[in-house]
Amino acid sequence: MTERSFVADDGVRIVYDDVGPADGVPVVLCHGLTMEGGQFRETAQAFVAKGYRVLTPDLRGHARSGVPTVVGRETFTLARFGADQLAMLADAGVDKVHWVGNSLGGIVGLSLLPAGRFLSLTTYGTSYRIGLNGRFAEFWVKLSYWWLRPRLIAWMMSWLVSRHGPTRRYVAERIVATRPDVIAAIAGVVAGYDLRPLVEGAHTPMLLLDCRKDWLVGWTMWSTLRVARRRARVVELKGGGHCADLDAPEAWRQAVMGFVSSR
Repeated sequence: MTERSFVADDGVRIVYDDVGPADGVPVVLCHGLTMEGGQFRETAQAFVAKGYRVLTPDLRGHARSGVPTVVGRETFTLARFGADQLAMLADAGVDKVHWVGNSLGGIVGLSLLPAGRFLSLTTYGTSYRIGLNGRFAEFWVKLSYWWLRPRLIAWMMSWLVSRHGPTRRYVAERIVATRPDVIAAIAGVVAGYDLRPLVEGAHTPMLLLDCRKDWLVGWTMWSTLRVARRRARVVELKGGGHCADLDAPEAWRQAVMGFVSSR
């Protein structure tokens, strides 16, 4: 595994891992809010065993990647995340990729559909739309961190993400490790997006994993599934939570790797 990095055009250092044969078909595995590329360490090796090249970024503000000097919704927009990831592809010297995104990683992937850089797009723990107020969401996160201890917040949120003990503990650790102002800013960005028009207008093969034990965004999925059943392949994972690659790895890999290999 090779750790690579580059500096985005706004000065933020972005770190990603590059594993597998240089001439392998590239796959990007992109994590969600507060998580990291290390979430996919075992999954990446499973792809490499089948000859793929795998890129696993740490999104800005997460893990090894840098944090903007000014933290706010304007420095964590979906356009900004997308620009970082296009710069990563350029740094890695790849053109089109299979994109597999969990939660925020799926949202970033959806936002990049117009760029035409995907061989396929897989999302899970990702709704095509969340119709909340961004300012209120950002304020609520900041208020929560003012009122409650970070470890208590992490514990509560991890229970929404997973009922699988090891996954829950890992998620809680990552929440504690992420700066509260970064979490608040990104929450303000992702609370009110609607990417359904991009899905409707795309020609990219898409897979949506409907994770039945996802208590974090499961309540938003009704409008997503209505669009996805027309536009994408939908696979139900009964044992999968928000991070189904960790909760139900065998079923997750069967669905995702089967879809990717068929494109």
